[in-house]
Amino acid sequence: MTCPVVSGAGRAVEGRGAAGRDGGMAERGLFERALGLQRPWRVERTEFDAAERRLDLHLDFEAA
Repeated sequence: MTCPVVSGAGRAVEGRGAAGRDGGMAERGLFERALGLQRPWRVERTEFDAAERRLDLHLDFEAA
């Protein structure tokens, strides 16, 4: 299950980080720490669109 945490109108650029490059584990880990997420929750992917001033964070969790 993936859930958008922050969303708005317009299109997003999937898999792009805030600096316009592919978001990796370090970027997702940064958002996880900023949000205070703990297992089983994690940031699955991020989408950033500078033109739309939009950041989407998609969360997921590990099934027990």
